[in-house]
Amino acid sequence: MYNLNNDEKLDFIIKTSKKLGVTSNDYGENTKLSTMGAHNILTGESKNPRTKNLNIMLEYLEKLQTGKNFNKPVLKEPEEQYDSIDNILFNKIYNKFQYKFEEIDKRLTTLESKI
Repeated sequence: MYNLNNDEKLDFIIKTSKKLGVTSNDYGENTKLSTMGAHNILTGESKNPRTKNLNIMLEYLEKLQTGKNFNKPVLKEPEEQYDSIDNILFNKIYNKFQYKFEEIDKRLTTLESKI
């Protein structure tokens, strides 16, 4: 699949996305692509999309077909390599405010039990 040229990848992505009902919002929420970037690729507004972006979309479609869950955040250990700015920021925020997240979770659990 990854040996295809960009035109072939784009054609496959557009057809498969329509067939599976995958929208630009799905790509924006579940990949490193922005919703607008995915929209521009799917509608053809992006005349020459980057190979990297097409491969991200192909990977998402592949994982979608294999049933992997994309909505759970993956927490990395500090010694692991970060692969994106998003992961760096998420981990820094999580590590700094972890105790607050835990407190919020406890309070939400208490509130839910009272409802």
